[in-house]
Formats: sequence, C-alpha cells, structure tokens
Amino acid sequence: MNSWGDDIPKKNQGKGNSNNQQRNQKSHQHHNQPKVIYKEVVPDQEESKGETTSQQQQQHEPQPYEDLDLLVRAKEGVYVINTNTKTYDPTSLKKLSGSSAGFCFANKGSYVACIQDQCIAVYSLPNYEEYALLQQPQGIVMGFSCTDKFLSVVSKLDKDNCSLVIWNVELKTKVADFPYGKVKRENWPITYFSPGDKYMFRTIGKNKLEIYSCDNAFSLLHTQEYTAIDKIAISPLQNRLIFASFAQEHVQGYEHTQAFIQFQEFTGEKLTDLQKKNLNKADQVDAIWSPDGLNCFVWSQSAFDNTGKSYYGEHQLHLFNISNKLFKQIPTYEGPIHDLIWNPNSQDFIVISGFMPSGTVFFDKNLNAKYEFGKNHRNVIKWSNLSRFALIAGFGNLAGDIDIWDTFLTKKVGTCKANSTASCSWSPDSRRFVTAVLTPRLRVDNELKIWKHNGQLLNRVDFGKTELYEVGWVPSKITFKDRAASPPPKEEVKSAQEKPKRLFVMPGNSASLSAMIDAEKKSQTSGGKAITNFDLANQAKESQQRKVPGAKMPEPKKKRVRKKKTDQGEEDDKEDP
Repeated sequence: MNSWGDDIPKKNQGKGNSNNQQRNQKSHQHHNQPKVIYKEVVPDQEESKGETTSQQQQQHEPQPYEDLDLLVRAKEGVYVINTNTKTYDPTSLKKLSGSSAGFCFANKGSYVACIQDQCIAVYSLPNYEEYALLQQPQGIVMGFSCTDKFLSVVSKLDKDNCSLVIWNVELKTKVADFPYGKVKRENWPITYFSPGDKYMFRTIGKNKLEIYSCDNAFSLLHTQEYTAIDKIAISPLQNRLIFASFAQEHVQGYEHTQAFIQFQEFTGEKLTDLQKKNLNKADQVDAIWSPDGLNCFVWSQSAFDNTGKSYYGEHQLHLFNISNKLFKQIPTYEGPIHDLIWNPNSQDFIVISGFMPSGTVFFDKNLNAKYEFGKNHRNVIKWSNLSRFALIAGFGNLAGDIDIWDTFLTKKVGTCKANSTASCSWSPDSRRFVTAVLTPRLRVDNELKIWKHNGQLLNRVDFGKTELYEVGWVPSKITFKDRAASPPPKEEVKSAQEKPKRLFVMPGNSASLSAMIDAEKKSQTSGGKAITNFDLANQAKESQQRKVPGAKMPEPKKKRVRKKKTDQGEEDDKEDP
C-alpha cells in the first residue's frame, strides 16, 4: 500500500519538488509543529491555461495532512495505531490497556478512559500518559460529562443489580454512588449532564426523573413523576436548560400507555412545561437536538403497519422549535426513515427515507427541500466536522456502496465501496474517514480502511488473525480549516474521458432487455437534482409498483355487466365500455 505521498506524479518529482521539500522541512523545524506529511495537489490543465506563473506556483504548493492517530480495541487489548500503520502487530504498537470492555473519549479531547477488569484507566491526550486509575471493577459502560469534569460508570454487582458511580476526573475521587437494577448497554445513557455540568439528571424506573446539583455534592434538587419515561435529551443551549422527556407506547395486559414527548425547562427550582405531543402507534421514540440547541427532531416509529403496506412499520418525523413552540411534520418519501443528521452548523439537515432504493433529501432548517442526492440503496449518513462533506452509504444488509458529496456545491466528489462495514467515522480534519469490519458483526476478515475524502483508498490494516471490536479517531486540539475537495487522480480523469464500450447483443436475445433495464436504473439513481417540497410530495404519492423501462402499462380490465332478464328472454353478457 502506498504512503500518503506516493501518488505524486513522477513528472513533478524533479528539482522543484525537492526544493519545496527542503523549504517545508525548515519551516517544520522552526515552528516545532507535529509531524505532517505533504501531498501535492495538481491543478486541472484546462483551468490553469489562463493563470499566471505565480498563480500556478501557488496552486502547486503542497497541502499538509496532519498525521492523526486511531484507537483500536482488539482481542489483545487497546492499542494506538497511526494513519500510516501497515500491519497490526501488538508487539510494535503502543498499548494503552489489556483486555478491555470499551473505551470512551472525553468531549473536549483531553482524556480517554478504558474499562479494565478491576478499574477504569484514564489517560491524558495527546501524550497517552496514565492520568488516573479509578478503582471500580466489572465496568459495563461509561461516559464523560459535557465539560469532561465528571465520568459516569455503570458496574455489574450481580446478575440482577448494578451500581452507577460518578467520578470527579480532575480530583480523581468518587463523588456519588447510586444503586440500580439491571442495566444494558442499549439502555445507556441513564445519566445526563447540563451543558455547563451544573446539574445532573437521572431516570429511575419507568416513571421518575431526579435532578441533582453537581456543585453541591450531588444533592437532590427536584423529583418529577411521569405516567412513563424512557429517556431524556438535553438541549445544548448555554443560557437555558431545556430538555425533552419521552416514552414509547407501553401495553401490559389491559393497561395501555400513550407514547408522548414533552419539552420542559428547568430554572433551578422548578420545571416549566413548554409543549407536549402525544404520538400514535410509536414503539420507539428518539429526540435529536440541533448543535445550536434551538430545534429538535422527534422521530417516532412503530414495528407494525396496520395497513399492510410496509414490512418496516410506520415512521413519522417532526421538528420542534423552542422559539415558537410548534411541531411541524417533515415531508418524507413513503416508507421507513433510515437515518437523519444535522449539519454541524445547524443550518441544514439530511434525511434518508422511503422504500429501497431510498431517497436522500437535503433540507434547510425551515423544512424547505433543496436537493436530492439521487435514489440509491443507502441507509447511513455521516457529516464531516467542518460541514463541507457528507458521506451517504448503504451499510448493514446493503452492499456497502459509499457516495461522498460536497454539500457547499451539491456535487459528488467521490465514490467507493466497503463491504460488511460496522463502523464509519470522519477524521478530525474532515479530509479522511475510516471504515471497519468488526466483531460480532463479522467474526472473520476483520479490518479497517482509511479513505480520502474523494473515495481514494489510502491504507488498510488487516486484523484477520484476531478480533477487532472498536475503532475511533483520537481527538485533535489543532484548529483545522475547511478546504475544497482535491482533484481526482489522473487515472480516474482519464477513464472518465474515455467513451464507454458498447456490448453487442444479438437481436432477440433476452440480455438486451436486461441491459436496457440496468441502464435505465443507473440513469435514475446515479446523480442528484434540485428538488422542492412540492416535488417531494408528488413523488411520495406515486405508486410503488415496478415498471419495466420502455414497456407499456397494461390496460385495465373491462368490467363485465350481466343484464337483467326481460320478457323476451335472457340477454348475452356484454362488456361495459
């Protein structure tokens, strides 16, 4: 596998390139910056014809790639690997922990915690030095508070009982301990901190919420009882403490509890109700806040569809705005909602919905549809940290196809394919992303791949002789700047300019119909187009029946009407015109 700079064209690796490297090395030594690897960006020949020599030289300047790290949790333990690591060799890698149940990064990137058998090991970043060993055995799941001051850890006591412990990471001391019943990973989180870590919320059972003061030794401030409550979601707003509490539909015997979502504000002394909405036929409810905390998705879904139209049940998506306190339904295609995500700048969002091939639609925060990224077999969206690139993929039981879009230009900048992917995430610099095949999703051929933002494969690390459980980018404290997509490699440009070869098919051969159908399908789903809410509503009403391209739709059958008997005898059946 080539390193980061091996794909530089040979004709540019002459004297001028060596001078640039010497100049870069001097600048690197002078500023004492972390290790960077330079990669030359070759401009488009047609666009550079009218440029001056100084402009061309400026465009030829190499762009730096930060040498980032990843944390991998394998059967042997937790290790640090580099983006240039070629093979997984535990003897040559930096080891943070032995056999571990999981690791967790702090929100601000200052620490990483690993669950060990007898303790929680906390390491400082970016030097990976051991910061604290918190004595808490049998850890199951954990999470940092918003300011990274506190660490919540759930430990298993016995078969039916667990313990929730709150640690002060700065003081390395235990500050609270709460008994719990059985806690599963999928039920996490059960504790929620306000944006400034002033208050902590925790759910108890299925109908109680307690609020504690973090500044006053976690003393109880308020208790609120509900008809039912599953989880809460706290808004990231700094000046107001607003949260959503929600519960799915519960049916036990003859008792039926309506699914709902309720928005409330805590002033420090009491709770104030903002808005409540009952949800029909909701077996699952999720609340997803925008990064600025002003809007919240309400995604409700049921496992069954009473009309029998969908195997995936019924899905509904609403948007709640805290300013006008109104719920608005977001238009989607007929069928399930697969995924949705906010733009990191809170101005836009993307929704994948509909039967396969599903439609991926780009909305602004006012619910106006702006663009459709084609109709393909996709069910996952990952937005880069700097808001430019959006990764739209088909994982799970789909083939693993990936499209990368520049959302600023609504232009596809690359495609690739990663089969059996169970984990995918963008790097902190938004120029690369990683895909990984993990256990238990697939217990053989575990691997991770690092891709460039245009879909070019940069590195592959094989874990075929062991089991890979978890992969995550190590946070970076460097402030990265947004950059447009790099031009594709010359090989891709050359192949794109070549005329596609035409396959000769004998007349009457069934392959001609198959080729026609494939070509029609490809033309319908390969690219994107501008779209409005009116177009979205019309497409949602279209029938889901399959149509063969080029074939005429069958005419409706004529109804046969039997006339009544007359005095002259029974008349023949006639067709109703």
